[in-house]
Parts: sequence; structure tokens; C-alpha cells
Amino acid sequence: MFVGDGIFEVREKGNYEVTFPDGNTVRIAQPATLAAVPIRGPWKVDFLERPQLGAPFSANYDTLKSWTESTNRAEKYFSGTARYTRSFALDSATLAADRRAYLDLGFVGDIATVRINGQEVGIFWKPPYLADVTRFLKPGENLLEVEVINQWVNRLVGDLKLPQAERKTYTSVLDGPPPARKDPRSPYRLADRDADKYLRASGLIGPVEIRFTQTHRLAP
Repeated sequence: MFVGDGIFEVREKGNYEVTFPDGNTVRIAQPATLAAVPIRGPWKVDFLERPQLGAPFSANYDTLKSWTESTNRAEKYFSGTARYTRSFALDSATLAADRRAYLDLGFVGDIATVRINGQEVGIFWKPPYLADVTRFLKPGENLLEVEVINQWVNRLVGDLKLPQAERKTYTSVLDGPPPARKDPRSPYRLADRDADKYLRASGLIGPVEIRFTQTHRLAP
């Protein structure tokens, strides 16, 4: 719950009091907790690979997960942008004029750009990945698109495990300089070819849901 511009928003069932600086108090009763709408799979995921690194590819996720959990090598070591697409339905009662709607993306690795029904909601780069989406939603079918960009380390780890001729990227941080010049303070070692422990959780991991609040105009 929070207060702003003379509006009190609450989601949980309960009795609330708002006291103003002049001592006046407004009492508000919320008879029931507003249920969230989960957005589950299947999700269509388009991995937007760069031409110099490989061809774009797609996947379907029944359940959201980190790309690093995939058995598909291209997904496991992917670094770049992937677009998640999912449609969902809302009825008019859920979108009542006295409610506000918030999209909660859950866990994201690492930066998300959100669009609903073709309109950009915003770019989100740190927790909580939460956005006011009231004005973007409509009764009936809605289209949610989330583009996620992760860090470069996963691709570097994947390339490190390939023969030299097949690598598209290189870094001395993971692979290390020649042994004679190796910095003993570095956490990475040339002999450490099981570099998967350096992978970072990536993608839209969720859970994704839309939360609703009931709005009350404060009038002391």
C-alpha cells in the first residue's frame, strides 16, 4: 500500500487508517485481497543472435528458466538479446477504473525492455522489476513482449570450451595470458576448462504476474 497525489492504494484485505499532518484521520476498509494474474507458459523466445556470431534461433518455454539450464548449447552460452512473447486475457471487471495494475517480472538476468500491445512500458535494469502498466492494458487479449539482455560472460565461457578455430570471442580474463605472464591474483586459470561455474543466470526467470491494487481517494 502507498499514498500519493491524494490516492491511497491497497491490495491486501484489512482495515487501514491514514492520518494527516493536521491530525485528521481517514479510515478505509478493504474487504478482500485482490488476486494477482499469473502469466505462465508457453512463452515464445526468439534469440536475436548477431550475424557475426551465429544465426538467430527460437525456442518455446513451458516454464521460465535461466538460459544456462538449457541442454541446447546455443542457449546455455548465449549472450545478447532474447525476446519473450506471450498473450494473456483480462476481463473488464479485473480492469475496473478504480484499480491499478502492476507487472512484476520476478527475477531477470539482466536488463529488460517491456512492451504491452506494441507500446513500450520502459527499461528495467535492477530489482524490483516492477512497472505500472495500468494504461497499457485492455479487456480481452493483451500481448506482452519482454526483451532481455544479459552479460557477455556466458558467451565467453562457451567459446572458451571450443577449439580455438571455432571461437568467435576471446578474453584474457577467462582464458588468461600465456603462462609465463599469468597474474597469480587472477581467479581464473588456464587449466580450469570447466568454466561453467562462472556462468550467470540469464533471461526472464520470473515468476511473471500482474498485481492489482484498489484505489481510494483520501478526503479528510
